[in-house]
Amino acid sequence: MLRFNAHPRWRSKMMATLSAIILFWCLLSLDHPTKGGVSRVAAHSASTSFPTGKTKTTTEDSTTTTKATSYSTLSYDVIDLTSANFATTVNDGNVWLIEFYTSWCSHCQNFKASYENVALTFHSSPQEKIRVAKVDCSVEKALATRFGVRGYPSFYLVSGWTVYEFEDDRSETNLISFARGGYKRQDPIPWVSSPMGPMGILQGALIFVGMTIMGFLEILQTRFGVHPILAGLGICIIGIVGGMVSIVLLTILSTPREKVE
Repeated sequence: MLRFNAHPRWRSKMMATLSAIILFWCLLSLDHPTKGGVSRVAAHSASTSFPTGKTKTTTEDSTTTTKATSYSTLSYDVIDLTSANFATTVNDGNVWLIEFYTSWCSHCQNFKASYENVALTFHSSPQEKIRVAKVDCSVEKALATRFGVRGYPSFYLVSGWTVYEFEDDRSETNLISFARGGYKRQDPIPWVSSPMGPMGILQGALIFVGMTIMGFLEILQTRFGVHPILAGLGICIIGIVGGMVSIVLLTILSTPREKVE
């Protein structure tokens, strides 16, 4: 009979550190900048075209994958992506060109018609297997953090688990060329720090958890009249207890067992 003498104390320390990191990211999410920032691409040339008489029907409810993938029913609109449908939508075997925007950004509004033309170009030619989507960063803070968005609008191309950032001048022609293969002439974002890699997924998940907690805190205050301090204290206690329980369970599960031969 062999006995493994590895002490599990280091595992407890590791889990405590991880819990502290999670708490830090949740707190950081409360002050995540989504407004008032200077557009990183404001200096880029915005050569846009604005077709006359063009109308666009938008899908207000984009919380389900079915509606988000309405391109299969010959929809030429820009597809709305959310935290709820992102993973299942972009992992469909197509290349995805994604715009990160906010409604208050003048550069985003000025480029809106041109980006709709980009969507029309690709969605009317499904054989190219290129989809055009957008993310409202004022709502989807988790996705904005996951992609490291620093200015608006920002454009990324997702091909499987590989992500490329569009860094050329912002124009309809350049985006079409980029999506059709121009992205292959530049290096992708390193996988470890990529939005589709472990760090990107972890950051997005932590921000999502933080925003969910804030939503729960708001419900306690508005619906049940709980004082903000008491509501915050209750959430902190729940978080601490949950973290301690997780550490204990993980420590128990990772404790070496006697091996019987």
